[in-house]
Amino acid sequence: MPSRPLLIVLLLAVALVAASAVDGVAATPQQQCQTTKNKAAGKYAKCRQDAEAKLATNGDMAKYSATIAKCEAKLAQEWQKAIARAAKAGSACLDAPLVESDFRLVIDACTGNIATALGGGGLTDCTQDLATVLAGTAVASDVVSGKTFSSAAGLGVTGTMPDNGALTITPTTSPQAIPAGYHNGLGVVAGDADLVAANIKSGIDLFGVTGTFIGLGGELVKTGQTTSYGAGSDGDQQKGFVHSYTDNGDGTVTDNVTGLMWEKKSDDGSIHDKDNTYTWGLETPPYAMNGTMVTAFLAALNAGGGFAGHTDWRIPNRKELESITDIENVFPAVPAVFNTGCTGGCTVTTCSCTKTNYYWSSSTAQGAPGNAWRVYFYDGTMNPVGKSGSLYVRAVRGG
Repeated sequence: MPSRPLLIVLLLAVALVAASAVDGVAATPQQQCQTTKNKAAGKYAKCRQDAEAKLATNGDMAKYSATIAKCEAKLAQEWQKAIARAAKAGSACLDAPLVESDFRLVIDACTGNIATALGGGGLTDCTQDLATVLAGTAVASDVVSGKTFSSAAGLGVTGTMPDNGALTITPTTSPQAIPAGYHNGLGVVAGDADLVAANIKSGIDLFGVTGTFIGLGGELVKTGQTTSYGAGSDGDQQKGFVHSYTDNGDGTVTDNVTGLMWEKKSDDGSIHDKDNTYTWGLETPPYAMNGTMVTAFLAALNAGGGFAGHTDWRIPNRKELESITDIENVFPAVPAVFNTGCTGGCTVTTCSCTKTNYYWSSSTAQGAPGNAWRVYFYDGTMNPVGKSGSLYVRAVRGG
């Protein structure tokens, strides 16, 4: 009789031979792979169900997640071992090209259905669900980044479509590509209330709005004279573009022909008061425009957020200042928009005032640079005067 240690070795050998045979026939490397994966899948399913059972009683998601990670790692390890054994024997597992994650996701789906049903959520057939899911055509780029889905692309696939949130597009001078991805519907295409025909040069089309504005090219406006003094006189022919103004309701007036925005004058003692006068600057070299109309008047208008929301107010040049004269009128010689409702205490939002007097322009008299041009709003005439004198001013911007 063999010794006890030899007997144990013989028994083990018999057991190994029996384990490698199926109904008396030796298992092939492919069959061995299938068997190993079957067992590994079963262990993984049990591991998942054990984790669900513990979660149902303790509600500890952290432990649940850690356990699931261990279950997955063990499955992947056993799966790879089965593949390696088959390869070592010069063979391949029959389930190729499927991979471990394909089987794991199917098990996960069924495990989840069972856990849901046991929690009172109703039981859904895994096979039927899977058939429906796999009929889908969605791929990762079709689904928002971070979200998971299942389709013919796989089970539990994570989307890659960029989530752009609220996308706002501001028109520019060239076309812009709309970025691919998901938009939550809260974005906008920026609009601008200034996109109107009167603000666009005549004949120019901006986003479907055809401009009607004429004047930025130096074209002349009418003098305003409508009284005819004979054939060919100004009042007879009335050449030039018609004055057109818009009161913006914020203390400013826009000239729709020249595009200039003008400050309105008031009678309330404010910086806009019609009775305020200022000096131009130096009557001696370098003849600089550094008088109180710059240091006090413009400085106040452009301080902080600026008058009417603008910080680029300036003193108009001679031609700009002349452009708001209307020589059909006198006392003062301006269109009605600059001389309306001027009573004591009125503000730039309730009235519009013009002194029947001289207003500074920013233009220097070239032949006598100690002088600057002024416009007389009594009748619209112009002449230069010494820069140190005090005259009225009206601010302008644009142009």
